[in-house]
Amino acid sequence: MQNNTVWGSGGVLVLIVCVLLCIALAVLGTRLYGLKKDAEQERSKCEQILLAFSDAILIINPQGRVEMLNSLAEKLTGWTRQEAVGRAYGEIYNTRGADSDLIAEALEGRSRSRSQVFLMSKGGQEFAISDRVSPLLHDYGQLLGVICTFKAMTRRQTQQARLAQLTFRDSLTGLYNRAFFEQELPRLDQPARWPLSVLVGDLNGLKLTNDVFGHSVGDELLIAVSHAFLEVCRPEDRVFRWGGDEFIVLLPKTGQDEANAIRQRLQGALEGRAVGPITVNLPLGCSTKEHAGQDIRAVWQQAEEEMYWLKTVEHTRFQKETLHGIVKELHGRSVAEKEHAERVSSLAEELGRYLGLANHELRKLRLCGLLHDIGKVRIPEEILNKPGRLSAEEYKKVI
Repeated sequence: MQNNTVWGSGGVLVLIVCVLLCIALAVLGTRLYGLKKDAEQERSKCEQILLAFSDAILIINPQGRVEMLNSLAEKLTGWTRQEAVGRAYGEIYNTRGADSDLIAEALEGRSRSRSQVFLMSKGGQEFAISDRVSPLLHDYGQLLGVICTFKAMTRRQTQQARLAQLTFRDSLTGLYNRAFFEQELPRLDQPARWPLSVLVGDLNGLKLTNDVFGHSVGDELLIAVSHAFLEVCRPEDRVFRWGGDEFIVLLPKTGQDEANAIRQRLQGALEGRAVGPITVNLPLGCSTKEHAGQDIRAVWQQAEEEMYWLKTVEHTRFQKETLHGIVKELHGRSVAEKEHAERVSSLAEELGRYLGLANHELRKLRLCGLLHDIGKVRIPEEILNKPGRLSAEEYKKVI
């Protein structure tokens, strides 16, 4: 009987504990449900505030994907909220032509703003906007996401922005020009942006291309180079067309090894590019400023000297390959042209021998005879082989 009493007391005790636990769990569940509802209401309230905000707003999560955008952001980007949520921010907020990626910087904890930048919408329309991008941080400093606020500029502001852009852009290639280089170099030559690397390039064959094919083909060659730079270089890099055939790239926060890797990628992007028979050849020199004891203009000069050394080494080979390509292009159009060039070359050599010229002079004379009609390569084949008289328009193309 005594054992039954003990077990009976224990059973009652267990029952009481279970009841208390159930009550505690029920209270906790109710409390958690209430907190969840409160959180949902707060989130809904915040979203409604953001949606009603007078500026366009984009919210990016820590993984770089769009979490929310309001109606003004939908209008400017061309993306609906349903389409945009979950996509990488670069698809929605397309400012690839900009100097820097502010959202990427905000994901690293930095706030930035711009007074003007151009936004490309989903439909291809371009808007001049001003924007501000800031990280969203937890009380403990943990990154919760990024908020990007932006607004379209007025028509007058847009026109002023385009004029300002033209002031610092090369009209042919769209790269930055020499005037902007002089302004940007001291801005980037600061400890926060060291190591600062410099790439200097000089396009081979531009003068020959202009002389033989005309300046329009030379322009195509320059544009091909600019496209390679824009494909390889990062948003924070600055690419300049310094002069007629010269290019400079400033690479902030980039050491020598990384700069050399970028140079190799550029050479790889340029390899195989050609405009007609002219291949793109751009020797690139590279140098890096690591500390305050180095003068950035001396570093620039070192990169330039390396480039000229490479240009000298490659010059003869490139010139031979280019001339061979031009001759092949011309002679490939007509067997008669090839036979004519070879006949003139032979006659020129005979004349040289008659005049008693030395062997090295005879070689030059043979080459001159072979290339004497090289300018014909820029004339359209249908005009070059036309049997009758040329029209006035055709004659303009010939001269």
